[in-house]
Amino acid sequence: FEEDLSRSSLETLAIIAYRSPISRAGVEAVRGVDSTYTLRTLLLRGLIERYENPADQRSYLYRPTFDFLKHLGLEKIEDLPNFPELSKKLEKLETPKEQESAEIIEQEKMSN
Repeated sequence: FEEDLSRSSLETLAIIAYRSPISRAGVEAVRGVDSTYTLRTLLLRGLIERYENPADQRSYLYRPTFDFLKHLGLEKIEDLPNFPELSKKLEKLETPKEQESAEIIEQEKMSN
């Protein structure tokens, strides 16, 4: 990649990589914001591709390109790290203060 990707581009790319094929509406449901510009940028960079949604001809589905996978050293999408397992490892890297904050938020959710 010749230029660094923005945080929103990386987030969108990760969503597409792990949930493909996915529609724009699906990406936006996960992110919570309009992703039109970000999707267009990723398309122009050749990191994702879009194709007609067979279930709804009015929309498109997105998936990562072979070039994206090749850049990561992968041959197929199934070679991506297991997301739930990776998430657990990342949680262990959080600082004690971050863990404490997460526990307080979780307790507040349970009490409501």
